[in-house]
Amino acid sequence: MYSHIVHHCNEVVNHDLNARGKTIIKIRDLVKQSLRAR
Repeated sequence: MYSHIVHHCNEVVNHDLNARGKTIIKIRDLVKQSLRAR
């Protein structure tokens, strides 16, 4: 039971890291577009 909980936590952390990476890429793209628009 304990190892199952730890495994689940690791999956959630990995998912958060992936989501954060995608969000950073999106923000970077938006910044590039806004700089180009000037």
